[in-house]
Amino acid sequence: MRIAFVDFEASALHGGYPIEVGYARSDGKVGAILIKPRLEWRDLTWSAASERIHGLSRSVLDQGQSAETALGALNVALDKYACFSDAPAFDWHWLRMLDPEQPLRFRPMMTPADSLLMMAAEEAGVPGPVAARIVDRAIRLGGHTAAGDAAALAAGYEVLCYGGEIRMRDVEASFRNWQALAFTAAYWRKG
Repeated sequence: MRIAFVDFEASALHGGYPIEVGYARSDGKVGAILIKPRLEWRDLTWSAASERIHGLSRSVLDQGQSAETALGALNVALDKYACFSDAPAFDWHWLRMLDPEQPLRFRPMMTPADSLLMMAAEEAGVPGPVAARIVDRAIRLGGHTAAGDAAALAAGYEVLCYGGEIRMRDVEASFRNWQALAFTAAYWRKG
């Protein structure tokens, strides 16, 4: 099965709208899309607390793609992938806000990403405490950037699928590699 991890950043956790989406595919491709708000979203919630967490201002969103174009780009990038998220209820809500009429060419899975990672670890014979440490690292590493959060999950998945004796220096090297890909994908975060 082709696996991808998807993450959204939003203007507010409740009552907000999607502003950035990132993905990391199991083949090593990482992408990020900045989303320009629809006119009808302008009256929805913008949280200053959320802005401090994700680090994106309203003004940078003008550089983004339209919601419809963002979903079209996701459809191309994730065609026939099973997509996992660390918070599926939230992320798939943001996904459907992009364009409720446009059919999806990928499968949003309701199994949380951490559960998928633990299943991969079990299948690969990774001891539970080691797997839990890697999953915890993957969940905390991303830094609330959409591509960074997705890439951290992909790094954890990659390491856990190898199985065997996992050395933490190899884990950290994998995380650094995936995070570098995420940083490159989100050009608007370089300023």
